[in-house]
Amino acid sequence: MGRSPCWLGGSFKIFYHELGDVAYSEAQFGGRLAVSASEVRGLAVQYDRIGAHALPENQSRELIKIYMEASE
Repeated sequence: MGRSPCWLGGSFKIFYHELGDVAYSEAQFGGRLAVSASEVRGLAVQYDRIGAHALPENQSRELIKIYMEASE
């Protein structure tokens, strides 16, 4: 589980449900639905890793503002 799923090339959503968890990954030429527990778990790990590298909300907002002002 140390590597990202090879089909992960865009945004993804994880849906948690009492009947079973699923994930949907969007890609350039379509999407892919993951229903196996190991694939969904792999995407959940990927989500946690992305979050660990993200800026806090207020710093993200400030960075976006700086880039928007620089592009004017």
